[in-house]
Amino acid sequence: FILHDELTDPLCSTLNEVSEDDDTPVFGKLPDGSWLVYDPRLKLEENTPISHLEDGGGLIQSLTGGDSRCVNAPRTFVNEEQCTLSFSPTACGSSGTPDVEIELNANNIA
Repeated sequence: FILHDELTDPLCSTLNEVSEDDDTPVFGKLPDGSWLVYDPRLKLEENTPISHLEDGGGLIQSLTGGDSRCVNAPRTFVNEEQCTLSFSPTACGSSGTPDVEIELNANNIA
């Protein structure tokens, strides 16, 4: 279960944004009786063709020591209309286009 909206209960503002190894786990009970555990390690960022991350996640990648990955995609016919060049100093890039040859024939062309 991933909560996409902010928590509005005042008690939630007392939770740390970063957890440490010796922190006590925080549990929550839902109205249906099921339990959740709070884990601040996951932070969802909006990254769509219309509203993309300016640096492609480069800052997050450097802050996590590479545990997270760059989310920039190479320019293709699918995204060329929304693709923009980033001037952010923390911008990261895709690994480029792979060097792959694909034989086109009657069996793999629809």
